[in-house]
Amino acid sequence: VSSLDPETASRLINGASSQAAQRIANSSDPEATSKKVVTAFKQLLEGLLKKPDPQSN
Repeated sequence: VSSLDPETASRLINGASSQAAQRIANSSDPEATSKKVVTAFKQLLEGLLKKPDPQSN
């Protein structure tokens, strides 16, 4: 994502990971919560990856 400020993005990712850790730690079922959090976090981060333009081929 070329127009995204790297420092701002990294701070948002850091905040999200801190909240995720707290959610897991305070859960009545940390293992199940961890699985949900990891899935969501991966999707969030994958959304930031640069994807090849299909029209450039």
